[in-house]
Amino acid sequence: MKDDDIERIEKIRCMLNNALNMSLSSEMLLKISRKLDVKIVDYYKKRVFIQKSQK
Repeated sequence: MKDDDIERIEKIRCMLNNALNMSLSSEMLLKISRKLDVKIVDYYKKRVFIQKSQK
């Protein structure tokens, strides 16, 4: 079973890909890309916290 965070990241990545294929404005692409970046950073921060707490 996939992690909810990974599923969200994949959905946003698909949204970004679809937006690119639809030739949306650079502003919209940047907005989606930033949201994806935030989710990825949050995911890795959470993973690092979990790994440190397990030691």
